[in-house]
Amino acid sequence: MSLVLSACGGPVAPSVGRTPGPGQPVVDDSSGNGQVVPPSLASAPSPDSTSQPPPPPAADHGVWPLPRWCGAGASGQPTHDDVRLPILYYHRAEDPPADYSTWSAARRHAFITYDTLPGALALQLDWLTTHGYTTILPSDLAAHWLDGCRLPGRPVMLTFDDGSLDWVTTVLPLLRAHGMVAEFYLTLEAVARHNISWADVRTLSANGMGIGAHDVHHVQLAMLGRDRPPADPRTMWLEVHGARQTIGARMRDEPDSMAYVGGGFDARLIALVERSGYATARSILHGVVQRWTARYALRVVRIGPYDDVTNRTVWALDPAVPLFAAKVTGRAR
Repeated sequence: MSLVLSACGGPVAPSVGRTPGPGQPVVDDSSGNGQVVPPSLASAPSPDSTSQPPPPPAADHGVWPLPRWCGAGASGQPTHDDVRLPILYYHRAEDPPADYSTWSAARRHAFITYDTLPGALALQLDWLTTHGYTTILPSDLAAHWLDGCRLPGRPVMLTFDDGSLDWVTTVLPLLRAHGMVAEFYLTLEAVARHNISWADVRTLSANGMGIGAHDVHHVQLAMLGRDRPPADPRTMWLEVHGARQTIGARMRDEPDSMAYVGGGFDARLIALVERSGYATARSILHGVVQRWTARYALRVVRIGPYDDVTNRTVWALDPAVPLFAAKVTGRAR
């Protein structure tokens, strides 16, 4: 099977038949009968001259999952302080296949660019545990800023983009073994392409993981480069609001956080993300300090596929993961 590299993310399996374009319905695979979902994409209001997106949700934030840290002491008052919080940016965790070395350079690049070795991920989680870090979710950060909920002494956030089976088969067992949680930013197109199922997503949620949105289609909407205009407001709205409503219809809660495909955003897209009801949004800008004023452009630490790999032929790893440690503590990019 040939591989297709998405706009920003790992290789995705080619879809069967026509791939939906931005603003079009996505075929849900969970029913097994090709049923066209979502409940809201066709009917969601679009931000044109006659129809504006709805206002943000009410101040009680009742649509968001109950943050785990509120019980540890919430003042009930907003706390708009800066938070030192490394947000680690991953996509998937998969070992290169046995015949990886025989692949073409382009195919190897498409596979490895957005990959993390499972052994590396295990060592990284070991390091976080040993050094006293506690994983939190975007809902915890939002609750801290909005309701004064206490955060742990050394918070860290793990995020995974797009949607792939290894989230359940590899990443979830490692997280459970370390008593950790992560935010999984799901692209609905990944479900349509059978890279992951709604049952898999519900398994993640049932195990305490956060489910965020990564748009309907894996297509960058803004910051497209010189002489390339951003997507129009209607397309932006259908992507960010359609993903939120569809995930909400499939899960118990609508997502409280989203991640920009390709890391692209602008003022118009941020406004639509906020109006849709998201509490935060993650960019791919680098940084380990999160600010209330940039809650719709949270910064990340990119974890690279070759970080702490000492031999790329046998994929040997430095068990001390010094580069990972330097990245998490802000001493390296």
